[in-house]
Amino acid sequence: MSRPLRLVSRGSFHHVMARGNARMVIYEDREEYLRFLELLATALQRHDLSCHAYCLMPNHYHLVIETHSDRLSAAIHMVNGAYAQWWNRRHSRVGHVLQGRFKAQLIQDGAYFVRVCRYLLLNPVRANLVDTPRDWPWSSYQAMLGLADAPPFLRLDRLLGELGGAAADKSDAQRRFRDLVEETMPSTPSVAHAIRSDQRVVGDDAFVRQIHPLAVESHRREHPTRDWSLWRPPLQQLFARHRRDTLPETVKTACVVHGYKLREIALALGVHYSTVSRLLRRAESRPPE
Repeated sequence: MSRPLRLVSRGSFHHVMARGNARMVIYEDREEYLRFLELLATALQRHDLSCHAYCLMPNHYHLVIETHSDRLSAAIHMVNGAYAQWWNRRHSRVGHVLQGRFKAQLIQDGAYFVRVCRYLLLNPVRANLVDTPRDWPWSSYQAMLGLADAPPFLRLDRLLGELGGAAADKSDAQRRFRDLVEETMPSTPSVAHAIRSDQRVVGDDAFVRQIHPLAVESHRREHPTRDWSLWRPPLQQLFARHRRDTLPETVKTACVVHGYKLREIALALGVHYSTVSRLLRRAESRPPE
């Protein structure tokens, strides 16, 4: 059965989660936690993504990712695949390490972004692994508070900025963040429910209503691997003013940048599929200017 396309756009935030197959432990020691973080750093850089928070648990992981490209799926598949192969070699085993398809939820900016990060960082406390989140070394919390060096891929500015942290007020922002995470009040029920559920969007009612038509459309246009790029321009708009000499580049933009299929482009142009394929090959063979 085919699966709905992921809701992805440039500059959007996503909660990403994957767990061990049959909930098995996937990080057994320090070397395995560090190896995963190394692979994550490589994938984020290669696919132009930022990480604002992470929490690695013994049998699953959580990430908060910002997309500067439409390559979220490619990056996570790269991390999961490379880690599974390395883990299997290390343990002299074969088979799945991670269970099924990873979860990716679109997060509303602002307060919901902060609440999701807080929820993730409190996971080790909820699991009774530690008494306070600052005692768990495999999350971004220690780096956020300045208690440990931040890995190169971790962006501290955005989350601290949401707490009123201009560059000169970093220590004050860190204190605010510590108070927010460690206060005794439970996580916002709506956020906790959304993260634990199969909801594809985490945000207020207005944000969910805004995204809903696009989510419905993505269910109609199912594909097992490609991300669904929110707010991408319609094909009619892309090709409205194209010239004959620029048509190959416009086809390449529609296919590579916006994720349209060749058959969709052919239908919009009123030409055969093979014609679009030739135009794409022509654009890809041109040397960069």
